[in-house]
Amino acid sequence: MSIINNELLFYDCNAFIGNHQNPYVDSPFELNMLEDTIKASGLNGSLVYHSASVLYDASYGNKKLIEETKNKSGLHLIWIAIPELCNPEKEAELFFSQIIENKISAIKIFPRYHNYNVSTGAIDKLLSFLDEEKIPLLVNQEEISWDEITYILAKYKNVPFLLQSTGYRMERYIISFFEKYKNFYLDISRYQAHGGIEYLCRQFGSEHIFFGSGMPVFSPEPIMMMIDNAKISLEEKQNISSKNLLRLIDRG
Repeated sequence: MSIINNELLFYDCNAFIGNHQNPYVDSPFELNMLEDTIKASGLNGSLVYHSASVLYDASYGNKKLIEETKNKSGLHLIWIAIPELCNPEKEAELFFSQIIENKISAIKIFPRYHNYNVSTGAIDKLLSFLDEEKIPLLVNQEEISWDEITYILAKYKNVPFLLQSTGYRMERYIISFFEKYKNFYLDISRYQAHGGIEYLCRQFGSEHIFFGSGMPVFSPEPIMMMIDNAKISLEEKQNISSKNLLRLIDRG
């Protein structure tokens, strides 16, 4: 185990299994490989989606995720949503009922890759459902515009919005969202800035900051060590490493 402080539990908010597009990493990244990485890194669990939901077909990949993770402990499931699953009303009702039935912890969207704009209302039915159920919505920073993020945060104030894979150079945008919206959260999987965690905790508190790795494209250990070595309190480290995520996905 690579973490010095054994009082910290680590739950990863940013991981997937299946084929991926990184030419420098072996593919596919099967479930057993994820489990081995979790064990070797000292992680306690992870949110996870299936790449087939993004690269091939959302319904197929979401179903495949359920099948492959059955009876696996420590894994919290993410489904990928696209506009066609949320329209018309009959399709939306079926999709939403399946989210509840399968105890899906979060929904993730890829607006750029799947070629739609959130601000046009393309997934408003989904956003209304997530708002009512308080189910987290995840999206990578390169997949969505700042205007689209504003559209979601301003209109759907009960949707926990987790921005992922955001670098430190986007800090000025990020700060404005922290200042304006209580439902904005940040995954620090790519936020590798000297004193960055300390600054965010000092300015906005630790409750909206999440540990993520970006597995399998990236390894979890650097971010784990960044949290462990941050000059913040143990309580703040515990919030970031696991408690914030577990609070967000716990719907009783």
